[in-house]
Amino acid sequence: MSEIVEFRSIADEITIRGSDGVAIVSIRGAARLAGVSAEAISKSLRSVNQKPSAMAEKLMAEGFESVNLVGMAKDGIPDEALEVILHYYAFDAGPNCRVQAKHSSRQFSKVGVRAVCYAAKGLVLGSSNTRQQPQSVAQIEAAKGVVELIRLALQDVTLGNTPEQSESLKAGAALSAVQQIAPSIAPAIEPTLKLLAATNTSEVVYMTPTRIGERLGMSARAVNAALIGMELQHRNEDKSKGAPSYLPSDSLCESIAKHSAASWLPIKSEISLTDEEFWLWLGDAADRQKLYSS
Repeated sequence: MSEIVEFRSIADEITIRGSDGVAIVSIRGAARLAGVSAEAISKSLRSVNQKPSAMAEKLMAEGFESVNLVGMAKDGIPDEALEVILHYYAFDAGPNCRVQAKHSSRQFSKVGVRAVCYAAKGLVLGSSNTRQQPQSVAQIEAAKGVVELIRLALQDVTLGNTPEQSESLKAGAALSAVQQIAPSIAPAIEPTLKLLAATNTSEVVYMTPTRIGERLGMSARAVNAALIGMELQHRNEDKSKGAPSYLPSDSLCESIAKHSAASWLPIKSEISLTDEEFWLWLGDAADRQKLYSS
């Protein structure tokens, strides 16, 4: 009598499909569990293209389509189909019934064939190392599709102030979407998002009266006089060395605080503002007209 084959003896013939956690058993592995030849099982599966064998008919009666059976002969047998095949060779194959098939069927009669396949691989069905892993894989695959959609949607759009910043912002948008779709890997993405955020900070420029004048076609003296007239700055009474010649008015400081978190940092006669914030504190078109007309 041949040696009885246990599921753990064919562990190398079992793979766990990442997309849904189904255990796939090779034709060779299934044949050893059933006590028949690999050729016998393969021939029975392929018989659906001509005259279906009794085993093939049994599988189709359980809901497996003929095209699925042909695929099994090539790619391996899913655990639910394996259960049908082993039951067939254990009880329904007449003179071809096998003691090995009955033994294999008894091994999964209480817990199910998938659980026994998992156990043969050293896994536990339903644990974080089995069920959750395929789920994560499925989420990542879905995220890839969304990332591609975002890439296509933004490919002709320029964001930020530089080409580099535009690419960084687009990458951040894609990774944020991945975090939403695949929460299981969101913590791993967070450090990259922080690095991208660090590259997206607006460049700080120092707006002197000279630079403001260059923007508006005015001299630095005219700009200073206009800003004083608009009550945006006043002369500094502190004449000590290194002290700024002008200081921002309270109204200008309030305007900056209203529009952004930037603070007024007097360095000689300069202020620390981004290019965008410069226009915010300068005010609307009417205020710019005042500056022009001063």
